[in-house]
Amino acid sequence: MLRDACAQDTDPRTCVQEAYQTRLVQLAIADPATATPPVLTYRCPTQDGPLTAQFYNQFDPKTAVLNWKGDQVIVFVELSGSGARYGRQGIEYWEHQGEVRLDFHGATFVCRTS
Repeated sequence: MLRDACAQDTDPRTCVQEAYQTRLVQLAIADPATATPPVLTYRCPTQDGPLTAQFYNQFDPKTAVLNWKGDQVIVFVELSGSGARYGRQGIEYWEHQGEVRLDFHGATFVCRTS
């Protein structure tokens, strides 16, 4: 289980919190009663491929599901002076004025709304 790996993490408290939040979101998304939000597609540099996102604003905390290069990641809303910002350890998604800045475990790039 993901939370078991948190003992080796540099920030085990955050790791465990994110592991439990992630599992709760997975269960909520699987519930047939949960409304499925639209899939948004972003244009990214060719080598980085497309990025898609679904935003579950009804969850607490607000949650986004990102898909990039075959990887799916659940991220949680973070404070932002402007724009929409989501993240978790190793991942940062920040949308502002039609651009999305993504840091995916050190791979950083900018995408645009389609």
